[in-house]
Amino acid sequence: MTEPALNRLGGLIELGAVLDEETLSAELDTLQTLGFSEVYPGDALLVSKKKAEVLSSDVVIFPEGPQVLCARSREELTELRERVEVRGMEIHSAHYNQILPPPGEKADEHFFQLHEELLDRAALLGCRRVTTHPGWMFGVADAQYTGEAAKAFRAGAISLRELHAEARKLVGTPEAFMEMNRVVYREFCSRAAMRGITVTIETAIAEWPELTENPQAMMDFIASVGEGNLGICLDSGHCHFNAVDIASAIRVFDSALIETHFHDNHGLRDEHLPVGEGTIDWEGLISALREIDYLGGVTFEQRDHAQNVKIWREFIRL
Repeated sequence: MTEPALNRLGGLIELGAVLDEETLSAELDTLQTLGFSEVYPGDALLVSKKKAEVLSSDVVIFPEGPQVLCARSREELTELRERVEVRGMEIHSAHYNQILPPPGEKADEHFFQLHEELLDRAALLGCRRVTTHPGWMFGVADAQYTGEAAKAFRAGAISLRELHAEARKLVGTPEAFMEMNRVVYREFCSRAAMRGITVTIETAIAEWPELTENPQAMMDFIASVGEGNLGICLDSGHCHFNAVDIASAIRVFDSALIETHFHDNHGLRDEHLPVGEGTIDWEGLISALREIDYLGGVTFEQRDHAQNVKIWREFIRL
């Protein structure tokens, strides 16, 4: 095992609707002091705005009720990258999330142009990877697309998992939904590759549990897409509370595992606790990473930076 990989740490920051210079500087200073080499801006690419706040220059990705999802401005992202790099750190990855058009709509050239806008911004940040949720659809919680299921979800009567199950039915058979994702991922990966970006699929997400809670199914899907820049992002917290054996999953993924979102919980819900404060078997996880000679670096999707560094370094020294 090349130990420097397990010591190359990335820390989560959240930018909010606008960059707060004082808060951002303080958090970046903390990451630098603690020895992080990478910054993971969880909400870098998309920003939610009130419709009245949308400017003519904004790239609108999707209207979301009273809000509008826009691509974050290039100016803000350039400023962020400069603030990170001046402290000797880098931004290697960002959360991309959305991958499919709304239920019932086609993945046409306009749709892929929106992806291009976001991929351009990822490249501007210096990203080498973007993390996606397969099966996610813009508009899935909008009654315009999913009808009564959306209303039930907004009323708290059904879960996000149940909402997406209803959305998938609108596509047709499970095979049809699988093929839709293959087509979109092929095109998306091709466009990402032109920017030197690798695409990862996150494990154990509510949008498509039948795929993402089954490590071998994820590997089969990646093989069927057939693009060399498609891999896996292991979300430890999602796996743990969905009863996916993390160490076994790591061994199945092997070299396809190129990104992590590490956080802890007690196996019941997505608590996003610091490393070591839940019931994840971190020693077993680290042993599996060493077995596959994992080289991807370690990203914590949790903001108690000091605790994550302290406990993680204790674990890797055991």
